[in-house]
Formats: sequence, C-alpha cells, structure tokens
Amino acid sequence: MKGKYPLLCISVVFIISIAMITNPEYEEEKGIIGLVFDIHKTEKGFTFSFEDTNGSNMRCFSYNEPLNNEIYIIKGNFSSDGNMLFIKEMKLLE
Repeated sequence: MKGKYPLLCISVVFIISIAMITNPEYEEEKGIIGLVFDIHKTEKGFTFSFEDTNGSNMRCFSYNEPLNNEIYIIKGNFSSDGNMLFIKEMKLLE
C-alpha cells in the first residue's frame, strides 16, 4: 500500500500540469510579428501602421515611438470598434 500513494500523487500532479499547459487560458501570449510603418506623433503618443506576417494591416497606438520600417513583436488590446490596437508591449525583433 505504501508504494501506491506516491505514484498516485505524481500521477495527479502530472495530469494537472498537462491540463494547465494545453489550456489556452494558461498559455503565454506570444504576440504578433510584423512591420511598422507610417508613424505619426500625437499629443499622447504615436500612431502607426502595422503589417503582420499574414499581410493584414492594422492601425496601432503606442506611448513609445517605434522605429520606421523595423520588425516588432507586439501585444495589446483592440479598441471597442476594432479599428485601433493599443500596444501593451512592443519588442524590436533582432
């Protein structure tokens, strides 16, 4: 009987770990990779166009100025009407 309980505990931990890894709620958000262009300075930050690897264009807002014609990984939230992506995180892809 002593040998069954540790095996049972290890099995339960393994099953919970697999469930957390495969659940998208626990999966780390990777971000969107694409090209920054058409940058405009505003009173509160910068707006720019962003073309992702699928060829889709979107308009973005960031407090930090991106470099023109450079590739970034971005994360953010869309406006309620879906016309603007507000950048939470922006990293230059090297």
